[in-house]
Amino acid sequence: MRKIAGLLLMSLFCMCFTCSDDLVLPPATTEGEDIFGCVVNGELFVKNHEYDNRSFYSSDSAKVYRRANEYEYRNSQFDGEISLIAKKLNLEQGKTYPLAAPKAGQAHAEMTTASGQKYTTTDLNTGAWTITKIDKTNRIISGYFWFDIETVDNDVYRVRRGRFDIKYFDLPLEVKPISNKMH
Repeated sequence: MRKIAGLLLMSLFCMCFTCSDDLVLPPATTEGEDIFGCVVNGELFVKNHEYDNRSFYSSDSAKVYRRANEYEYRNSQFDGEISLIAKKLNLEQGKTYPLAAPKAGQAHAEMTTASGQKYTTTDLNTGAWTITKIDKTNRIISGYFWFDIETVDNDVYRVRRGRFDIKYFDLPLEVKPISNKMH
Protein backbone atom coordinates (compact mmCIF):
# COMPACT_ATOMS: atom_id res chain seq x y z
CA MET A 1 0.00 0.00 0.00
CA ARG A 2 2.86 2.38 0.83
CA LYS A 3 4.44 1.65 -2.56
CA ILE A 4 1.21 2.52 -4.36
CA ALA A 5 0.77 5.72 -2.34
CA GLY A 6 4.40 6.65 -3.03
CA LEU A 7 3.99 6.04 -6.76
CA LEU A 8 0.82 8.13 -6.84
CA LEU A 9 2.50 11.01 -5.03
CA MET A 10 5.53 10.83 -7.32
CA SER A 11 3.26 10.76 -10.38
CA LEU A 12 1.36 13.82 -9.17
CA PHE A 13 4.65 15.60 -8.43
CA CYS A 14 5.97 14.85 -11.93
CA MET A 15 2.71 15.89 -13.57
CA CYS A 16 2.80 19.25 -11.81
CA PHE A 17 6.24 20.01 -13.20
CA THR A 18 5.46 18.85 -16.72
CA CYS A 19 2.27 20.89 -17.12
CA SER A 20 2.55 23.62 -19.71
CA ASP A 21 1.33 27.15 -19.04
CA ASP A 22 -0.06 27.09 -22.60
CA LEU A 23 -2.81 24.67 -21.52
CA VAL A 24 -5.50 27.14 -20.54
CA LEU A 25 -8.82 25.44 -20.01
CA PRO A 26 -12.08 27.33 -19.90
CA PRO A 27 -13.26 28.28 -16.41
CA ALA A 28 -15.35 25.82 -14.41
CA THR A 29 -18.80 27.42 -14.36
CA THR A 30 -22.34 26.19 -13.67
CA GLU A 31 -24.56 28.69 -15.48
CA GLY A 32 -24.88 27.11 -18.93
CA GLU A 33 -21.96 29.12 -20.35
CA ASP A 34 -21.42 26.70 -23.28
CA ILE A 35 -18.02 25.57 -22.02
CA PHE A 36 -16.23 22.31 -22.82
CA GLY A 37 -12.55 21.57 -22.45
CA CYS A 38 -10.03 18.96 -21.39
CA VAL A 39 -6.44 17.89 -21.93
CA VAL A 40 -5.90 14.87 -24.21
CA ASN A 41 -2.43 13.32 -23.95
CA GLY A 42 -1.02 16.66 -22.86
CA GLU A 43 -2.74 18.71 -25.60
CA LEU A 44 -5.60 21.13 -25.08
CA PHE A 45 -8.98 20.07 -26.45
CA VAL A 46 -11.64 22.80 -26.26
CA LYS A 47 -14.93 23.45 -27.93
CA ASN A 48 -14.56 25.02 -31.35
CA HIS A 49 -16.60 28.24 -31.20
CA GLU A 50 -17.17 28.06 -34.96
CA TYR A 51 -19.05 24.79 -34.49
CA ASP A 52 -22.82 25.04 -34.86
CA ASN A 53 -24.06 25.01 -31.26
CA ARG A 54 -27.73 24.27 -31.96
CA SER A 55 -29.08 20.93 -30.77
CA PHE A 56 -30.66 18.54 -33.22
CA TYR A 57 -32.61 15.35 -32.82
CA SER A 58 -29.93 13.02 -34.12
CA SER A 59 -27.23 11.50 -31.98
CA ASP A 60 -24.48 12.42 -34.43
CA SER A 61 -25.14 16.14 -34.27
CA ALA A 62 -26.74 16.50 -30.86
CA LYS A 63 -24.77 18.74 -28.61
CA VAL A 64 -26.51 17.38 -25.54
CA TYR A 65 -29.50 15.17 -25.43
CA ARG A 66 -31.65 13.47 -22.91
CA ARG A 67 -34.13 10.75 -23.65
CA ALA A 68 -35.70 9.00 -20.69
CA ASN A 69 -32.68 9.43 -18.42
CA GLU A 70 -30.06 9.50 -21.19
CA TYR A 71 -27.58 12.37 -21.39
CA GLU A 72 -24.92 12.77 -24.02
CA TYR A 73 -22.49 15.58 -24.63
CA ARG A 74 -20.57 15.65 -27.88
CA ASN A 75 -17.87 18.14 -28.76
CA SER A 76 -16.86 17.97 -32.42
CA GLN A 77 -13.66 19.47 -33.73
CA PHE A 78 -11.46 18.81 -36.71
CA ASP A 79 -9.20 16.58 -34.64
CA GLY A 80 -11.79 14.40 -32.92
CA GLU A 81 -14.89 14.09 -30.85
CA ILE A 82 -15.44 13.28 -27.18
CA SER A 83 -18.74 11.98 -25.83
CA LEU A 84 -19.92 11.37 -22.29
CA ILE A 85 -22.94 9.08 -22.26
CA ALA A 86 -25.28 7.75 -19.58
CA LYS A 87 -28.03 5.39 -20.70
CA LYS A 88 -30.87 4.34 -18.43
CA LEU A 89 -29.15 6.12 -15.57
CA ASN A 90 -30.76 8.99 -13.71
CA LEU A 91 -27.92 11.50 -13.32
CA GLU A 92 -27.98 13.41 -10.05
CA GLN A 93 -26.29 16.63 -9.02
CA GLY A 94 -23.32 16.13 -6.71
CA LYS A 95 -22.68 12.51 -7.70
CA THR A 96 -19.71 10.94 -9.45
CA TYR A 97 -20.30 8.14 -11.94
CA PRO A 98 -17.65 5.66 -13.07
CA LEU A 99 -16.99 5.66 -16.81
CA ALA A 100 -16.60 2.03 -17.83
CA ALA A 101 -17.84 -0.28 -20.60
CA PRO A 102 -20.99 0.83 -22.45
CA LYS A 103 -23.88 -0.88 -20.65
CA ALA A 104 -27.40 0.15 -19.74
CA GLY A 105 -27.47 1.63 -16.27
CA GLN A 106 -23.93 2.99 -16.28
CA ALA A 107 -21.99 5.83 -17.89
CA HIS A 108 -19.22 5.55 -20.46
CA ALA A 109 -17.04 7.78 -22.61
CA GLU A 110 -16.37 7.60 -26.33
CA MET A 111 -13.64 9.17 -28.39
CA THR A 112 -13.67 9.39 -32.17
CA THR A 113 -10.31 10.25 -33.72
CA ALA A 114 -9.75 12.45 -36.76
CA SER A 115 -9.41 9.29 -38.86
CA GLY A 116 -12.89 8.15 -37.79
CA GLN A 117 -11.80 5.42 -35.39
CA LYS A 118 -14.21 5.13 -32.46
CA TYR A 119 -13.09 3.93 -29.02
CA THR A 120 -14.87 3.64 -25.66
CA THR A 121 -13.96 3.25 -22.05
CA THR A 122 -13.93 -0.36 -20.85
CA ASP A 123 -13.96 -2.15 -17.53
CA LEU A 124 -10.13 -1.98 -17.64
CA ASN A 125 -9.70 1.55 -19.08
CA THR A 126 -12.03 3.63 -16.98
CA GLY A 127 -12.68 7.16 -15.79
CA ALA A 128 -15.14 9.26 -13.82
CA TRP A 129 -17.84 11.83 -14.56
CA THR A 130 -18.94 14.21 -11.79
CA ILE A 131 -22.16 16.18 -12.15
CA THR A 132 -21.76 19.51 -10.32
CA LYS A 133 -25.07 20.92 -11.53
CA ILE A 134 -28.12 19.59 -13.26
CA ASP A 135 -30.92 22.10 -13.65
CA LYS A 136 -33.88 20.52 -15.44
CA THR A 137 -35.85 23.78 -15.44
CA ASN A 138 -33.17 25.80 -17.24
CA ARG A 139 -31.73 22.69 -18.95
CA ILE A 140 -28.16 23.14 -17.70
CA ILE A 141 -25.70 20.34 -17.00
CA SER A 142 -22.21 21.02 -15.64
CA GLY A 143 -19.39 18.94 -14.30
CA TYR A 144 -15.95 17.40 -14.52
CA PHE A 145 -14.56 14.24 -16.13
CA TRP A 146 -11.45 12.22 -16.83
CA PHE A 147 -10.90 8.88 -18.55
CA ASP A 148 -8.48 6.59 -20.38
CA ILE A 149 -9.24 4.91 -23.70
CA GLU A 150 -7.03 2.29 -25.35
CA THR A 151 -6.93 1.86 -29.13
CA VAL A 152 -6.59 -1.41 -31.05
CA ASP A 153 -2.89 -0.53 -31.46
CA ASN A 154 -2.52 -0.35 -27.64
CA ASP A 155 -2.09 3.43 -27.71
CA VAL A 156 -3.78 5.11 -24.75
CA TYR A 157 -5.63 8.41 -24.87
CA ARG A 158 -5.46 10.02 -21.44
CA VAL A 159 -8.20 12.60 -21.08
CA ARG A 160 -7.67 14.78 -18.01
CA ARG A 161 -8.97 17.94 -16.34
CA GLY A 162 -12.22 17.76 -18.32
CA ARG A 163 -14.97 20.25 -17.60
CA PHE A 164 -18.24 21.25 -19.19
CA ASP A 165 -21.08 23.69 -18.55
CA ILE A 166 -23.71 23.54 -21.24
CA LYS A 167 -27.41 23.94 -21.96
CA TYR A 168 -29.21 20.92 -23.33
CA PHE A 169 -32.46 20.27 -25.15
CA ASP A 170 -34.91 17.50 -24.37
CA LEU A 171 -35.53 14.97 -27.09
CA PRO A 172 -39.02 13.55 -27.34
CA LEU A 173 -39.52 10.03 -26.11
CA GLU A 174 -39.53 7.34 -28.78
CA VAL A 175 -41.79 8.33 -31.67
CA LYS A 176 -43.67 5.54 -33.41
CA PRO A 177 -43.91 5.75 -37.22
CA ILE A 178 -47.30 6.55 -38.70
CA SER A 179 -48.77 3.77 -40.76
CA ASN A 180 -50.09 4.55 -44.26
CA LYS A 181 -52.57 1.68 -44.12
CA MET A 182 -56.26 2.48 -44.07
CA HIS A 183 -58.27 0.52 -41.52
